[in-house]
Amino acid sequence: MRWRRFLTLAIPVLPAAAILVGCASHGSVVDDSQGARILASLSQLEQRTLEDKVVSAGELDAAASAYRDCVTSHGFVMDPYVPGTPVRDTPVSIVLVDDEDGPIREAELEACRAQVDAIDSVWVLQQAPTAAQAKEAERAFVACVAGLGLVEDGATFEDAASAFSEAAQSEEPFDEAGNPTDLQQCAADLTERAGTTALPGLAEALAELDT
Repeated sequence: MRWRRFLTLAIPVLPAAAILVGCASHGSVVDDSQGARILASLSQLEQRTLEDKVVSAGELDAAASAYRDCVTSHGFVMDPYVPGTPVRDTPVSIVLVDDEDGPIREAELEACRAQVDAIDSVWVLQQAPTAAQAKEAERAFVACVAGLGLVEDGATFEDAASAFSEAAQSEEPFDEAGNPTDLQQCAADLTERAGTTALPGLAEALAELDT
């Protein structure tokens, strides 16, 4: 029996480098975009929240509360939510009876995330970084990953993101004390500096949304 923390942390797509680790491009057709797909099946909470196609800070807090209720109903413990941040970025923990219990818990967690993902995504769309913020965030991320010896100094953002993705697949996101690893901290700092860029096609799909 062991305690496990779950964390969703991806490398954002930034204006100066169109790359999303772990996600493939689906072209420019709005109906087949990632943004369109996340709006295709909305929970009741998402439908109410997106009726005016805007997510307020209060509505994001309400989504965080609903997410907490969902994960705790499955036995998870959720870290304190940081207002103004995507709900799904908040780590949660649970005691696993054995390793085979992991996939079941992952599925429960994803079901809870699906209840608020569209709200998260539209909030992120509203917080899009400027080109200057994105460029500086990229530079700092490359330096962070280079500092861990995964790429050479002066590497491109694409190379650093690829190296991050490969390394992240083979390590736990937290150390024994429950803190993010140095690798995960690179991604956390990137998100803090530039935010998480909106899903491709989301703005167009949101404009066409009929709740």
